Amino acid sequence: MNARIGVSVQSDHVRAVVAQRGRAVWHDREAVDGSVGEALDRLLGRIPARAGRGSAIRVAVGPSRCQVARLSGLPARASAVAASQAVAAGPERFFLATDGPLATGPAELRGGTWWAAAFPRAVLDEIRAAVERRKLVVREFVPGLVMLPSVLEGETLSWPDGKYRGEVTVAGGTWTDARRLRNASGQASQPVRPRSNFEPLAREDVRYADAYAAAVTAKSPRIALRAR
Repeated sequence: MNARIGVSVQSDHVRAVVAQRGRAVWHDREAVDGSVGEALDRLLGRIPARAGRGSAIRVAVGPSRCQVARLSGLPARASAVAASQAVAAGPERFFLATDGPLATGPAELRGGTWWAAAFPRAVLDEIRAAVERRKLVVREFVPGLVMLPSVLEGETLSWPDGKYRGEVTVAGGTWTDARRLRNASGQASQPVRPRSNFEPLAREDVRYADAYAAAVTAKSPRIALRAR
């Protein structure tokens, strides 16, 4: 079975989608009632064996744990290598403080501004360990927010995730701006419009959008953090 596996890590659930030729052939979710790693281990244990041992997984991390930010102060004329090194050397300059160290992906120049994503190292370690216990491999970690335009329609997409809400601005089918805001209590969720490829799964649960996008999208965002 030539399958692709996408996993999403959200504040309250982890979700997985196995896709073949762009179509979801299996999907499931697991509540996060302890650690992310424990929930993911239980979920991956239910993936059909025909998905194949050694399959590479793309992990989409939601706004509750992943930050996407402009790298203010870095000149547009800087090289990609220099910009990436600057954010890796001092992520506290660009991202909000967390309880532990952050891992950052490569910098990307979009619209004359450098961008990058940051993930809590402790969460990445939990995810890697859970995946490896199931004889699978993490291909890369991606911000779930910037994957949404490939499966949802709209000029502005809002994605609530626990205490936070991500918003991504879309033009020409790709993201042009992304931000993470505090999710006000009782705030109504913005309706989303699934693209045709995602519509069958969205009718069951639109919250599979980032996991499905991680499974079926061929091109990775440049700010993705490669597992190596």
